[in-house]
Amino acid sequence: MKRTRIFFLLFAICIVLAACAVQKPETTTPVADTTTAEPGTTSAAEPATEPAPAALPEFEADGIIVLPEGELLGLFRYSSEYAMEKEIGELVSLLSGAPIEGTQDSDGPWTTVAFTLGEQETASFAVSKDNVLRYTSGAKTIFCRLADGADISGKILAFYEKNTGSVKDQEHYPKLETYVSQKAEEYRREGKAAWLDACSNVFLYPVSSEYTYMVYLAQFRMLPEMPEPGQLLSSPWQEKEEYIPLLLDIRNDAFIELDKKFLLANSFTPDEMEKAFLSALRTDKQYGHILNDAYPFFWMQHIISLGGKARLVTLDETANDYPAFPVYVHTAYLGRYFRWIPCDRPAFDGRFGVAFESPDGSMRITVYEGDYIHVQQPGQDVWLLARLDPFATGEETVLTDESLYAILRRNYDQEESSPLRLVLKSSTNDPQQAALEFLALWGEHLQKNLSPGNVYAVSEFSYKKWDPGIVSVPAEGAKIHAVYISYSLRPKNEAGYTVWPQGSLGSDGVIHHFGTISVEKTAESEWRCRGITYGAGT
Repeated sequence: MKRTRIFFLLFAICIVLAACAVQKPETTTPVADTTTAEPGTTSAAEPATEPAPAALPEFEADGIIVLPEGELLGLFRYSSEYAMEKEIGELVSLLSGAPIEGTQDSDGPWTTVAFTLGEQETASFAVSKDNVLRYTSGAKTIFCRLADGADISGKILAFYEKNTGSVKDQEHYPKLETYVSQKAEEYRREGKAAWLDACSNVFLYPVSSEYTYMVYLAQFRMLPEMPEPGQLLSSPWQEKEEYIPLLLDIRNDAFIELDKKFLLANSFTPDEMEKAFLSALRTDKQYGHILNDAYPFFWMQHIISLGGKARLVTLDETANDYPAFPVYVHTAYLGRYFRWIPCDRPAFDGRFGVAFESPDGSMRITVYEGDYIHVQQPGQDVWLLARLDPFATGEETVLTDESLYAILRRNYDQEESSPLRLVLKSSTNDPQQAALEFLALWGEHLQKNLSPGNVYAVSEFSYKKWDPGIVSVPAEGAKIHAVYISYSLRPKNEAGYTVWPQGSLGSDGVIHHFGTISVEKTAESEWRCRGITYGAGT
């Protein structure tokens, strides 16, 4: 009986020991306090070490974070966003449940690599250059190597370099890195660990041969607060965006950081950034001098921003009575693809030009047929010849079939032919009748009132109410009515077929449209057009 009791006691002890031997350690982030620590370092309270188990913990992942020691740029990737399931899966297969051997600490440098699933960490390691792995299990720090001797550090860093190349390979990134580092340091002084996730140029504005204005968007990732040091992160890294306005000094190949006044708060479309830059530069005492040598495109937009207008002129100055409009010029776009060559004044042969003139008449930039440009402003009266830059790439291809004059003239023609500029004088109070009368007014304008050579000119124009002539019911208090109509037109010249929406083109050269015209009664006996939609029809 006594022997039987001893046997069962020994059997129970063996079961307990076996259960302890197979228990897996909990994997946690290897950085004890990462709110201020660099990747791969630990806080002053270093956890005690213990012998490595036989294998790393098993885990799953669909994302990865890689933070090499000493690098500002981190890698934050999720397979669902970047289609990296295969690459991330290969790294997971190298580490998840991999046999390991215990080893000593390493001098580094270290790379922190964290695996995520649904943006929550499932495993986190620090990997030294000589392939020592460090991770925590509970309150213990474990140092080990993969038993198969795989170069896990080399594979992780190769993955990092491959997927951060689009940022690092940017032409100006080495110079830009200084300013991005300063911002990251500001975050860290506030107690927020920050790494750069992405950085790209979102606006480029050639000002002169010596300066180019640029805006970069730097996207940072902020380390989330952890419940306790050493635990896996259960929330994703916060994203923080910073727009950085810079002036590229081309001659010295250096960046000049500009004040935030060059940006409009919370407005970062290209048009808004262009307007903000122009507005700030005009009154800036430190950098306003660069306006003295600015490109013609810059002055065109500068004139429009001052409230100036563009009008049609001739080189012999005999035809200056054409109407003037605030013609839009996408100078930041066009300015990338042209260069300016000093030249002599062409002959006074009556060729047309589009002139941009400031409200007070002190500045005037005129682009003539043949792309001759006359720049007139206080202290400057020069002639230039515009030519496409042979080294321009990308969007330049859309410009190669047109001259600069043709682009600007088409913009002018579009403004001159627009129905939005017309005012209908009529005693009617019926939106349908007002719509038909407005079409009659517009048709007459297109046939008789446009400047010579306007590509929107037509030789024929007809219209009718599109049965059943439905008028859309405006919201309560609204004054704009949309009326269904159809109209037909014949362009006056071949160029007109390239600018008018095609609709249904008949064999006789007439273009048929149906759609709506929106009209509004703006005063007693006065109607205006607020828009016309186009569609194919007869």
